[in-house]
Amino acid sequence: EKDLNGLKNNFWKIGEIYMKLFEYDEALKAHEKCLLIKTSQPDEVHDSILKSLLRIGQVYEYKFEYGKAINTYQRAVDLTQKVGQAESTRDLHIMEALARCYESFGGLDGALKWLEEIVSTLDQNISEPNGDYVSKIYEVARILELQRNYSEAFKNYQKCVEIIAKNHLDEQDLFNHSNKAIHRLTNFLQSSMTS
Repeated sequence: EKDLNGLKNNFWKIGEIYMKLFEYDEALKAHEKCLLIKTSQPDEVHDSILKSLLRIGQVYEYKFEYGKAINTYQRAVDLTQKVGQAESTRDLHIMEALARCYESFGGLDGALKWLEEIVSTLDQNISEPNGDYVSKIYEVARILELQRNYSEAFKNYQKCVEIIAKNHLDEQDLFNHSNKAIHRLTNFLQSSMTS
């Protein structure tokens, strides 16, 4: 068992070195070997396995292999659900990665699903809105606009502006982007009604 722990740690370190060298194929090989050892040990801590899955997903993202990254991140979601170890910060990180990969992969429905899940999780876990919360609503609006669901996009952009103003958040860029989007959609919707 000591040998396996040492080997596992060595593969992790090797993978990290290759990441820093931008040698993603080699990093992937090392991290997959590390994960293989972790999953073969019955007493391995799930957080350790999860850490490897997240790193492997990240390597796939760096390689622009979004389908493989999505599958790997989904394994991480499945693991957290299986062991009932919901931890909002880690889960948000996984959901953000999934949304990012789906959007990069051209899957706007998948991106929207995970962004809405993030907003829902934040709704349940924060006492008052903050910049991170507003930025996720903005991302939902942006995806809705890309999907040409203009009325829902408009509502979400408007929600951003209202939350920023009501809570005196220091989010001037987000406020400006949301306002511009509202004006853009207002002009678009008005011109489509008159045509």
